Amino acid sequence: MSKSQHENILEALLDGDSITPMDALDKWGCFRLAAAIYDIKKDGYKVKTTMVKNKLSKKRYAKYSLEDREPVRKQYINKDTYSIVSSIGYRGEE
Repeated sequence: MSKSQHENILEALLDGDSITPMDALDKWGCFRLAAAIYDIKKDGYKVKTTMVKNKLSKKRYAKYSLEDREPVRKQYINKDTYSIVSSIGYRGEE
């Protein structure tokens, strides 16, 4: 079974990557990166949004990265229950 767009985006952020809408479209076919980021924020992750201006077109777009670079992962207990864990231990259960 393949990963969802949400899972791929979260994994990339946790790996320290920054993501733009074009990155999400090219890598995972995700047209709604802002919606995925919103869901990731609801999950408790601190996502930093940086507005970038394209030098050629002068258009602005968002670039997303995690504010807290500490490795944090969801650990699923079952389908609907998970805890958020980090390299220094337990962070809570939702």
